[in-house]
Amino acid sequence: MALRTAPLLLDSVRSAAGIRLQYGTFAVAIVGAVLLAFVGLRAGSAAVGGLSVTALVEAFVSLVVVKEFKGAHRARRDPAIRLIGPAFVLLALGVSAAIAMIITSGLHPAPSLQGAVCSGGLAIAAGVLAIAKIRAGQSAVNPVLVAEGIATLVFAGLAAVVTLGLVGYLVSGWWLADPAAAGVVVVYAIRGATASFVR
Repeated sequence: MALRTAPLLLDSVRSAAGIRLQYGTFAVAIVGAVLLAFVGLRAGSAAVGGLSVTALVEAFVSLVVVKEFKGAHRARRDPAIRLIGPAFVLLALGVSAAIAMIITSGLHPAPSLQGAVCSGGLAIAAGVLAIAKIRAGQSAVNPVLVAEGIATLVFAGLAAVVTLGLVGYLVSGWWLADPAAAGVVVVYAIRGATASFVR
């Protein structure tokens, strides 16, 4: 009997580890979203503001995946899953509008050291969580956790690109680095929306 229950206990432990990693992603994304929103509003930065909203979407997706791991009933999961695509669409439209406003209005964003620090910290934290999820998913033969880890790694890459854009603005004074980094957020949002609708 013990031999039969051992694999079940191991699967339970691995599932719990996956859930903890998803909650960790949720916490990191929420904290990052709040800090970036505050900094982005002060600097008038489309890149920082766009990354803030992206972090909120990442937090929402993390909770959806937790439902998957807990085996919630399909009828309860579908409404949440269907919101992911529209959320990415709204993100793409909102950031695109902010980029257009910055370029056409002449109101350039201010250089933001705080934004670079926050986005850089988010990139590191998300990257660490992503690698942990990929390894845990591979160990547990859990393709959902591996896929979520890869998605989080892409998000970490996005945060890193935004950080480079903000640092570039700080160093060179080239204000177009901010909307350029925001443009990468738009591409990320379009990719996320496309993947969600196809799925």
